[in-house]
Amino acid sequence: MLAKSFKVTTVQGRGAEKQTVAWRELSARALVPSGYGAPELLIPILAQSDAGVLEAVEQGGQLALALAAQPGRLYDQTPSSPLIASGLPHVAAEGAVEALQAFLNPRTKPFLFKSVPTQESFPVALEIAATRKFVLQTWARAGLVLSGTYETWLAENFDHKRRKELKRQRARLSEQGELQLETLNQNSNLNGFVEDLLALEAAGWKGERGTALKNDVSSLAAFRKAMENLHAAGKLRFWRLVLNGQAVAALFAIVEGNEAWLGKIAYDEGFAKFSPGTLIILDATESFFAEGGIARVDSSAIPGHPMIERIWRDRIGFQDVLVAGPDVSALGFQLVAWGLLAKLELRALAKSAFYFVSNRKRS
Repeated sequence: MLAKSFKVTTVQGRGAEKQTVAWRELSARALVPSGYGAPELLIPILAQSDAGVLEAVEQGGQLALALAAQPGRLYDQTPSSPLIASGLPHVAAEGAVEALQAFLNPRTKPFLFKSVPTQESFPVALEIAATRKFVLQTWARAGLVLSGTYETWLAENFDHKRRKELKRQRARLSEQGELQLETLNQNSNLNGFVEDLLALEAAGWKGERGTALKNDVSSLAAFRKAMENLHAAGKLRFWRLVLNGQAVAALFAIVEGNEAWLGKIAYDEGFAKFSPGTLIILDATESFFAEGGIARVDSSAIPGHPMIERIWRDRIGFQDVLVAGPDVSALGFQLVAWGLLAKLELRALAKSAFYFVSNRKRS
């Protein structure tokens, strides 16, 4: 039986900002780190969304669980956003199962956790807490497990020929002018890093397809605010390759606890033959090794990504999992699960047809 001291609340959009301090405190004692669940990122996203809410579970005056959610007619879910690559929430390490039960048990609809890492203690706690559970899909994406030194990692992951080619590409890019790697620090001009990334993305294929952040006013505003918040909290890492004073590649990452998550990457496609995207990934990799204290980095990429999977050989498993408490009937739960499975299959068919007709690569 659940402790009566649990209090479950749903806060609309902008109201989530009132939980900033409590949410940050929760992240410091969470069961597992959750970079994409960071309040510094999610609160700006919620502030720009009419549909988003903050689901919170409190106990003894402290937050025990905090997650952003998108309510739906038949089920609720962690939100969809170009800024979010995982639906892993923050839940207190102490009493995690009870906090999840307090969240699930009063709900009359199933809840869909999207992109939850399978190799964490959170899925174990969720399975114990849920009355009903159904895994919709599983996949794996590139990751980096840090051990030893960068030099050792480089030697073990790439043969001599590949290492020589990477060195040659950097040398050839350097021949085009003065090449510098710039890394964000507390004294840096954050706005310069952010705007360079946005400009590079908008000038590339995402800009042509209309999927760059600059094409989405609400996501753009949330992104800029999130960058400020993460930087102020010491959770942001940012790199840019600058050639003759102009950025040719940019990349950021979120760090929480002993884990990190790559964010957006963009590069000048006019320099594609020099692989600036690959070069800045290697620069970021070297930085992670040099920083120390980071055990794993999630690429946040799609499975099978042709660039990152050739560089980072480790894999992180993920799943979309539908769960419910006792107030959701077995039949109702099964109908929602079947509907979601059908939706996934139709989407996969539509994607395959699109890539076939357009002759585009999946990247």
